[in-house]
Amino acid sequence: MAEENSKVEETEEDIKDDDETDSKKRVVVKSEFNEVEDDKIQVTVSQDSVWEPLHSVKEWTQLGLSKHLLDALAEINFKRPSKIQGLAITAILKQPYKNFIGQAQSGTGKTASFLLSMLTRVDPAIAKPQILCLAPTRELTRQIFEVAQKLAKYTTILFGLAIPTDKKGLPTLSQQIIIGTPGTVFLLLEKGRLAPSEIKMIVLDEADEMLYKQGEDQQAIRILKKFKNPQICLFSATFNDKVKEFIHKNIPPPLVEISVPVEKLSLEALKQMYIDCKSEDKKMEVLHDLYSHVTVGQSIIFAQTRSKATVLKQFLKEKGHEVSLLHGGGKVYRTRDSILDSFKRGKSRILVTTNLLARGVDVLQVSLVINFDLPINMDNKAPDYETYLHRIGRSARYGKPGLAINFVHDDATRDVVKKIEEFYKSIKITELSENQFDLLDKEMESLSKYYAPHSK
Repeated sequence: MAEENSKVEETEEDIKDDDETDSKKRVVVKSEFNEVEDDKIQVTVSQDSVWEPLHSVKEWTQLGLSKHLLDALAEINFKRPSKIQGLAITAILKQPYKNFIGQAQSGTGKTASFLLSMLTRVDPAIAKPQILCLAPTRELTRQIFEVAQKLAKYTTILFGLAIPTDKKGLPTLSQQIIIGTPGTVFLLLEKGRLAPSEIKMIVLDEADEMLYKQGEDQQAIRILKKFKNPQICLFSATFNDKVKEFIHKNIPPPLVEISVPVEKLSLEALKQMYIDCKSEDKKMEVLHDLYSHVTVGQSIIFAQTRSKATVLKQFLKEKGHEVSLLHGGGKVYRTRDSILDSFKRGKSRILVTTNLLARGVDVLQVSLVINFDLPINMDNKAPDYETYLHRIGRSARYGKPGLAINFVHDDATRDVVKKIEEFYKSIKITELSENQFDLLDKEMESLSKYYAPHSK
C-alpha cells in the first residue's frame, strides 16, 4: 500500500493514462494520492500557475467517445474538453467501473462530463432504463434533458423526463436514460412505473444539495438504496468537509475523487464587489439607481425569500424596468417553464429569483449577478458559503468574464462579506460606492463584447 498522505507531482496524462504528449504542452497539476483502503483512491487536483479549468491537454477523440457523439460535439461547437471533462470522462469510463466524485468550478462543463459518460455506457440494444440522472430542481432537470438530446442527436438512445407536472397521474418510463428530480423518480419507483433491474449507473448533479442538506432520510439516498451496486457519480462545484464525510459514509468504495481546493473555486474572470446601502430601506433605491445608470444586458437578482423576490419584481416593474420573477411557490409548472425559457431567449432583461436558480441553470448572456440579499443559513445566521459560490457562478460561464455585486446595509451583512473572503481565501470583494456607477457602466461596457445580444 502506498504511504498514507504521500504527495507527488504528476502530469494530467499521468493521472488519466499513459498517452505520449509533447512535454511542452503538458499541463502540470499537483496531485495528492491518499490510499485509504486498497479499493479506495482519492485524487485531489489542485491548481497552480499553469493549471486552467477550461484547458485540457486531451482532445475529444482521446476520450473513448463514439463517432456519433463526436459529430454532435462538433455540431454544437464544443471544440475541446475542459479540465473536468478530460479528467472525469476518463475516470468514469475506466474499467472496472468505480464510484466517482467530480468537483469543478461553475461554468466549466460538468454537465457534458456526465452526459457523455452516460451516453457511452448505454447499450442501444437494450430497450430498458439503464442510466438514471437526478437533479434537485425541475428547472435544472429540464436543462440537463435538453443538453442530453443535443449530444445524443446522432444516436438511437431515448430519454425519459421525470419531473413534477401539472398533469395528474404518473407515466411509465421505459427509455434508456431517465433524467428527473428525486421526488418524482422516487414515486415512479414506488409505483412500479420505472424498472430498476437494468440500471447500471446513477448520476447526481448538484450532489451536495441532494445528499447532505436534508439528511439521511431524504429521497436521493432512499433512491440509491433501491439499486444493487450501480456506478454512482456525484457532481457539484462545492463539496465541503461535512458533505464529503457524509458521502464517504453512504457511497461505497471503490471511490475516485477529483476535487478543487477551496481557494480555487471562484473563477478569476468573475469580479466581485459590494455596495454599502447604509440601511435595509435604501437597498431598493440603490438597486433602481444602479439599473438607471448602468447598461446591463441580462442579469439575475437573488433574494433570500419568495416574498422579498415578489416585492422586488413589483418595485422594478413600477420603475419601468423589464423584469420577470421566478421562484418555487404559487405558479403552475408550465408558467415556470415559460418564464425561464423567455429569459433564456432574452425577452426580459432582469430575472428576480430565489435559491431555486442558484445551482446549475445556464443562461449564457448573464453578465451580472446581484445578491440583493446575501445567502444566509437560516438556522444559525452564518454565511451560506456554498450557495454564494453557486449564485455568483450564474455569470462568467465557460471562460467569459462576469460581475457579481453584493448589497450590504449593516454590521452583520458587512461581516458576511468579510467571512466569505476569509473562507475562500483568494476571493476579493471590493467596495463600490454609488458615485462610482459611471465607472461600473464602463466595466459593463467592457463585458458587452463577450455577451452578444440575442437575435430577435
